[in-house]
Amino acid sequence: MGEVWYRKENGKFVPINDPWAYDGLAEGSWLVTVKPGSKSIRRAINPKFIELEAALEYLEEGLVCAISEACKARPSSVRMSNEEIKAWEQFEKIAGDDFPKLLHYASNSDIARAGCDYVKKIMTEYGLNIKKIKKAFKKIKVSDKNNSMAYLKIQKV
Repeated sequence: MGEVWYRKENGKFVPINDPWAYDGLAEGSWLVTVKPGSKSIRRAINPKFIELEAALEYLEEGLVCAISEACKARPSSVRMSNEEIKAWEQFEKIAGDDFPKLLHYASNSDIARAGCDYVKKIMTEYGLNIKKIKKAFKKIKVSDKNNSMAYLKIQKV
């Protein structure tokens, strides 16, 4: 059995260690990140790519901030037609108080995690070889869709 160590803070004893922290972990490799004010743990990491896993952990945090900034509400540049406005108003009327519950978007953390998972998939698929990745994804083209947004299309060769 481990020993719990304490520190006195503001007249109270506060534990400074947790000797049982690892007892709940199943077999496998884990990435544990401890920072002021936050602790996170990732399960089922591949030890062969530990540097990539650790880098993506920090990238995800930065992506969440960038996505939050980019997703701030602003007026749309695309005008709705009169029919779309009527349909939207009818939808709001039918939905009533449930209206906010009927629409759902992924969280910024979910979006960042999906992006990092994609980067990890590509990086591990090509064995972290940047030259192979560049060769496999060398065609990048931007197309205009619906005259409202430019979509970046990456084509695997």
